[in-house]
Amino acid sequence: MTSATSPLRPAVVRGPALRDGPSLYVHVPFCEAKCSYCDFYSVPHDGSGRAPYVNALREEIRRRAPAGFRPPTVFVGGGTPTALSDADFDAMLALVRDAAAPDEGLEWTVECNPGSLTPRKARAMKAAGVTRASIGVQSFDEEILRSVGRVHDAATARAAVSISRDAGLGAVSVDLLFAVPGQGLATFARDLDEAVALGTDHVSAYALLYEDGTALERRRLAGLVEPEEEDVELAMLRLARDRLGAAGFERYEVSNFARPGRECRHNVNYWRNGEYLGVGASAASYLGGVRRTNVASWREYESVIAAGGDAVASSERLAPRAAMGEEAMLRLRLAEGLSLGALGARWGLDARAEWSRLLSRFAEAGLFAITEDGDRIAFTERGLEVADGILAEFVASR
Repeated sequence: MTSATSPLRPAVVRGPALRDGPSLYVHVPFCEAKCSYCDFYSVPHDGSGRAPYVNALREEIRRRAPAGFRPPTVFVGGGTPTALSDADFDAMLALVRDAAAPDEGLEWTVECNPGSLTPRKARAMKAAGVTRASIGVQSFDEEILRSVGRVHDAATARAAVSISRDAGLGAVSVDLLFAVPGQGLATFARDLDEAVALGTDHVSAYALLYEDGTALERRRLAGLVEPEEEDVELAMLRLARDRLGAAGFERYEVSNFARPGRECRHNVNYWRNGEYLGVGASAASYLGGVRRTNVASWREYESVIAAGGDAVASSERLAPRAAMGEEAMLRLRLAEGLSLGALGARWGLDARAEWSRLLSRFAEAGLFAITEDGDRIAFTERGLEVADGILAEFVASR
């Protein structure tokens, strides 16, 4: 190997064999409140019924699902799916169940916010065939939760994990934020330790980002908040790797850690540039080499679908060189890395020749591990720490 400090790892997905075919993503844009850092399409939910939106989801799946559609994975995200009323939540679960035909070959994840996940909803998820609950905890520290606009407290976050476990859901994942101003290493360490102690199977640890258009970015521009220094963010990233690794979690993607066999296979499909059908307002799809995105307005989405129209807002088919660069950017996020030969064969290009200078430079700097035959590449631990900058060069080289 060109770099012996970080051996290449085997494929990350374990467990029952998945079905073949595109995955399914369902976007539910309603939430209890808009978090200050969130740049996903979501709108505060006033508790009223959303049956027309659920009906539109059902109709879009009916129209757009490929022939013989039996998705290997389903992910219901948002927004906050659990912010729906009990009746609408049940209807949403039913339409996905009808489309996906749950069995042991299906991984089905539903995003949950602690404040709106009730025992009733958790039991409904289990009865419908949901296999994973992904809980937006973000922190178990009250001050940190308030600082990023979360509407739940730490006790509610702990209860949400217990509710999921008590309902018998097969896997429980929690999201944690780090590099929040004022958080400090000690607070983040407590968050990591508590996530492990609660018996979770999967942890997604994301650095706080200041995205255009968010309330947090407006506060930064107004001088009301100052981002953490890069060395603090890096120390927290290393802390997550070490703390979770010691607890038996493996980092299988830049920001994601799982106990063996508990990786989120739906997201692995994204990172492997696999196909997926996305339905709902703002949902993205990748089918037949075409990426498309729906309108980012739930009212417009409902009305267009009800009128028999197509909710697409944009679509694109990349040229082979650009598509190869995009796939490299996605696959390199995974610990398993990528095969240059397989990637080039998919797009009819010589990937090794295309990126020979980049590969040599990053390998010599100890950022890439490369097999002796020069075919498979992956980030070293050091490379993962600067992954965003490296991946940007692959995209720029398109």
